[in-house]
Amino acid sequence: FYDTDPAKRTKAVAGGRTWVDVAHALGSPSIRAHIQGRHGFKPDATLSAESLKELAAYGAEHNIIINLENDDNHTEDPFMIVDILHKVDSPYLRALPDFCNSMLTHDQAFNNRAMEAMFPLAYNIAHVKDSEVGDKDKLYTVDVAKCFEIAKAAGYRGCYSMEWEGREGPYEGTQKLIDLSLKYLA
Repeated sequence: FYDTDPAKRTKAVAGGRTWVDVAHALGSPSIRAHIQGRHGFKPDATLSAESLKELAAYGAEHNIIINLENDDNHTEDPFMIVDILHKVDSPYLRALPDFCNSMLTHDQAFNNRAMEAMFPLAYNIAHVKDSEVGDKDKLYTVDVAKCFEIAKAAGYRGCYSMEWEGREGPYEGTQKLIDLSLKYLA
């Protein structure tokens, strides 16, 4: 979405439109667009916003929301996402906060600021994740209670998806996330 070549940005938007069409055909209310990096190019919020404004307009035509997740700490930095969302200023382009993704390269204080910036711009989905395994098998954990506190303070009323990436088995790990979600949403 931020390639300096306009033809490549057009191609990225066309790819996003394909997924909007798929979501529309399936009756899904939204898609998640990935701001893919390109070797040698620094992420650019302005070019990304230009591209994503087109995609959001197409989503609006089909009543499909485009969500941006803080997934890649380089190309999808939470504060760059917030900048893009403000530049586009469309109800069809929203934040998709992931509780733990920023912990791979930052600390809990940064993660809290990221969640505080993203949750007011989120609408229909957020990822509940209490841990993630990074480089050299290092386990990163997040303060789940604090993430829910931030979401509540922002007035977030969308869905929470369970995204287990810890060390327990997937069934135990997912159940733990469900239990924590019920606890902190009560």
